[in-house]
Amino acid sequence: MLLAHCLPTENDRCLLVGIKGQHVHLCSRCVGLYPALGLGTLARLSDVPLADWLAHAVALGLPLVGGLAWVVEEAGLRLPKAVRVVSGACIGLGTGYVLGEHCRSPWPGELLHLGIGFAVVLAVGLAARGLSGGEAGSSPTPPDDVDPEAS
Repeated sequence: MLLAHCLPTENDRCLLVGIKGQHVHLCSRCVGLYPALGLGTLARLSDVPLADWLAHAVALGLPLVGGLAWVVEEAGLRLPKAVRVVSGACIGLGTGYVLGEHCRSPWPGELLHLGIGFAVVLAVGLAARGLSGGEAGSSPTPPDDVDPEAS
């Protein structure tokens, strides 16, 4: 399941959802990302009027904001779940908008810019991971559902 990809040691980064008596840990960033991806795509396909500067801010700025939150986590800092949901929504809305533009007019300039931006953010995140000791999003604090006294 795309939204339940976190390891048990990462449950502090997830939202716990009950479905038919079963509990599932959903990645909080993905919970924001996927609905916003659809919304951004539909907004662009339905010709929601945006000024050029605002369209570029949505297409390039929002994913950058979300990507920076990911870089912060790769550097070893934990973000609150609400920030992760919002950062996922930023990535999804901007990427969805560019995807919608791509469906209307294949290979717009924004698509190339977004790809280059994601590549830069990915490189910075991987460098931050290396500087923080190697583990993605590692943190000295245990997840919410782990009892440190039980070991």
